[in-house]
Amino acid sequence: MGISVTHKKLKVELVGFRLSTPKHYKIDGVENIDIERYDHEIFSKYLSILLEQENVEIKKKIDNCSITLLDYSENEISSYAFGKLLVFKSGKRQRIVNEDDLTEGEFKNRDQGLKNEIHFVINKTTGVILVERDYEKIFKASLLNSFFYHNKNFIYDYVDEFNKLNYNKETKTSIEIHKNKLIYINPLPSQDLFDELEEFARIKRFKVTKKVEKKKNHGIDGCAKELEDILNKASNTSLGQNVVSIEYYMDERGKGLEMDSLKKMIQNIYQSHYYEDFIITGTNIDNDLKTLTKDNITKRFEFKIPVDIDGNYVDICILFDKLLFLIQEYIEEHFDLDDYYSDKVRNLIVNP
Repeated sequence: MGISVTHKKLKVELVGFRLSTPKHYKIDGVENIDIERYDHEIFSKYLSILLEQENVEIKKKIDNCSITLLDYSENEISSYAFGKLLVFKSGKRQRIVNEDDLTEGEFKNRDQGLKNEIHFVINKTTGVILVERDYEKIFKASLLNSFFYHNKNFIYDYVDEFNKLNYNKETKTSIEIHKNKLIYINPLPSQDLFDELEEFARIKRFKVTKKVEKKKNHGIDGCAKELEDILNKASNTSLGQNVVSIEYYMDERGKGLEMDSLKKMIQNIYQSHYYEDFIITGTNIDNDLKTLTKDNITKRFEFKIPVDIDGNYVDICILFDKLLFLIQEYIEEHFDLDDYYSDKVRNLIVNP
């Protein structure tokens, strides 16, 4: 008679985003920009090029948090691609403590961190991506965004070749990638945000930040329509080399911002990609301070998975099966794939 082994189950958390790869194009004499579109070829090429570099060379560090790419794979048959990232946190010398008897062990030096390998899956049609959240909760959208931006020079040759191939001198037709707009990370629409907003009894401050390309006033005008109300009413607008930061405060009498219109505006901004970050500060019905940012209301998925005595997955295939199930379920519920397959611009693109 065999012995049955029961494994402890660990809660796994995923964060979800949708990537976009903007294209500027001129077709039949009409110029336009499609910021929301996703073309998997550039993402795939970008990560393949990064894998040709040393891990340490493409590593990006923000404050004490670091990220680099370890692996990426796909095939022509599957609609999905998989990858693996490394994230860790350093900056402080700490002694390791045994949880059972509180005896002290060796030190973790300030330039060292705990190794967190996290997996992700991306849909090659929509750009929806689910990323495994690490045990220390280091990974967040801003860290991944900085990683992409930090390494963009590695794909400049590809971009130049793409732009050259997709320009017709005779018809003046063109499809162009801008080097400063390679990949955008957009939050998935999350009911969590709407629930969180309803808990605000009063909003005292709302700040939204948007990256711009040049230090010129037209950078503000280039902000999305969702930001127009803020631009008209903002009490403070600052323009830097790369960032427009707009803040909207409660008035001097202490009256909170008009709630209904502000909540609607925040929802519109959150579901768009026309911002880098935002922060909402106010009080709840108990008059306690409440703060929301882009990272703490990111769309999340949770499930449990068997782990061994050391906390490692018993079978990594269970993780991948769950990743595929959740991303497929989300796409079927929220996306109409016919819109992607009937994309006229996609049929005109020539990839290097």
